[in-house]
Amino acid sequence: MLIFSSTILSPERDVQKTGPMAREMSRHYYKKATIENLHLFNPNAVGPCDMPTIEPYNGKLPQSLVPFHQARRAVNHQAFVHFYIDDYFFECMWNNPMRYLPLLSSFEGVIGTDYSQLGNMPAPLRQWNCFRNRLLGQVIQDYGINYIHNVTWSLPDSYDYSFSGLPKGSVIAINCNGIAGTDFSKYLWYKGYEEALKRLEPSAIVRYGTKMSGENEAISVYFQNERLNLLRNGR
Repeated sequence: MLIFSSTILSPERDVQKTGPMAREMSRHYYKKATIENLHLFNPNAVGPCDMPTIEPYNGKLPQSLVPFHQARRAVNHQAFVHFYIDDYFFECMWNNPMRYLPLLSSFEGVIGTDYSQLGNMPAPLRQWNCFRNRLLGQVIQDYGINYIHNVTWSLPDSYDYSFSGLPKGSVIAINCNGIAGTDFSKYLWYKGYEEALKRLEPSAIVRYGTKMSGENEAISVYFQNERLNLLRNGR
């Protein structure tokens, strides 16, 4: 059960006194109000499992991509920003989403965050990372930025919360990094990929990483892993 508090959902507090103590109280209330980004959570815009909902996107597809941690130095702002990098590179985005929205809005669009859902993670952590991806996506979309949701999953028990609240008939993004290690990882990816297509019926798929046999190439546009290409070229 969710219990909503005006203290949590309202980061602005009226402090009548002035001076150092008042400023300290203001910081204190702001930290309480913004813990785990609950002030950004809209209980009226959720699907099953309280996952924030995402609006469909059927606009222009990316022509090029820029990783989030290189966005400040990027020259090509006609690209889409992506988060197919290690989670710690974009933890700053979760810690202070509003700080990075102006930067993201200077690009053609954004592909949603890719907080990991690994099969060997505890189930609550997998669901938490799905929630974080979804909430940040909703915040980016609400800011008016072209937004393509990055669809993620792990074990079959994740399908309901991973796909619920996502639009049908929309452009989506899917990543296949990190599945080459074992046959079981590939199996889980294929099962989730098939489930995503069945439930979401995407109009197009932005695919990041190696092309996999048997996927729907007719509706997919592919982008290679930049870091993997650098390693292959000995750089």
